[in-house]
Amino acid sequence: MLEFRQRLRDSVNHFPNLPDDHFELHFDVEMTRHLLEDGYIEPAPEGKRPLRDDLGGGYYRATRKGFQVMNASAARPVRRSTAQKSLDGLLSRMVEAEADPYTWWVVKRAVLFGSMLDDDREYVSDVDVAVEFMPHPDPQRTPPREARLELSRALLSRSPLPKDFRWRSDIEVRKFLKNRQRSLSLMDLDERGIAGLGWDVPHRIIYDRERGGQLDR
Repeated sequence: MLEFRQRLRDSVNHFPNLPDDHFELHFDVEMTRHLLEDGYIEPAPEGKRPLRDDLGGGYYRATRKGFQVMNASAARPVRRSTAQKSLDGLLSRMVEAEADPYTWWVVKRAVLFGSMLDDDREYVSDVDVAVEFMPHPDPQRTPPREARLELSRALLSRSPLPKDFRWRSDIEVRKFLKNRQRSLSLMDLDERGIAGLGWDVPHRIIYDRERGGQLDR
């Protein structure tokens, strides 16, 4: 199952210039047929690049069932009290990142979904949070050109930034929010919904910058 999950993830992330809802499938023809029959993928409109192991030149995209597999956690269940501490720490780091004058990308909105929404569960699988970032509206938070070039060089070469590099883009903010916690799962949030699953997934808004930050949990 872990390999299956990783192959689905790789199918989405292997080529960043593909549309978000198109796969270059990391499966052979037989497995692709099973994925279609079992509802993990579905035919999609024509994209920018032909698929490698498809069933005749078509295009595919993940279904909700497929995204659920990709977003599933392999971490062991934790007590709700432990998960709540992770969530509280995450919210505190959102506020801390907002206050850092070298952070030019901040959290616009965050929603909680998954097993943490069930208040009757003593153990939860992990803390599932979808986060939307935005550039800080204060122009003083925009780093100088030299810093942006240094960040671009580091991303392209996949080399670490200098230890004295203080500016935080959305990538650095995400790492800071994650804080290397295995029980904390951070997904993407945008106008299409939560982690590619849409907006009808049960969820609760836990942070909204336009409404003053943290909300009642």
